[in-house]
Parts: sequence; structure tokens; C-alpha cells
Amino acid sequence: MATLRLISFREGALSTLATLARTNGEGLRPGETADQNSRRVRGQRQQQAGADFSWAQDFARRTPLNMTQVVELQTQAASAGYQGREARDMTRAAADAGALHP
Repeated sequence: MATLRLISFREGALSTLATLARTNGEGLRPGETADQNSRRVRGQRQQQAGADFSWAQDFARRTPLNMTQVVELQTQAASAGYQGREARDMTRAAADAGALHP
């Protein structure tokens, strides 16, 4: 049962992070159909989500936060429009603020 919860959390987190991700070059390229663009962008966003999830695991290991808390902070940062390094910086800042004011 615990394994299923872990898998469910991971898949849900990756799906959310991919949905909120924005990557460079998402626009339609010359000669590219809308379907090709959609698949390419989806792949880019999934790759970014995987990188963000890996970063969250590492960050959770190095801080008192658990994975759920880190992913929630990442989601909030992405919802506010922060991506990539900026989103990680905002996640770190929010974690620091939370540590100072529990």
C-alpha cells in the first residue's frame, strides 16, 4: 500500500510540474505541424518536470522539509510564473522563510 502511495505521489507531482512548466522554444517552428509542436513541447515539459522532481528530492534530503512540502513550494512558485532557476530560488527562499517563522 505504501508503495502505491509513493508511485501515485510521484506521478501526480510529475504531472503537475509538467503542466506548469514552460520551456524555451515552445512556439511553432517553421514546417512543424500543430501536432508535432504539441508532442515536442509536451516532451520538453516532461523532461523539465523530471529535472524539477529530482531537484526536489535532493532539496528535501538536505532540509527538514519533506517531498510533499517541496513539491508544493515548487508548484506555488510555478503558478506565480517562476520557472527553472528562479523557481528553485523561490522554493529555497520560501523554505528559509518557513524555517524562520514556523
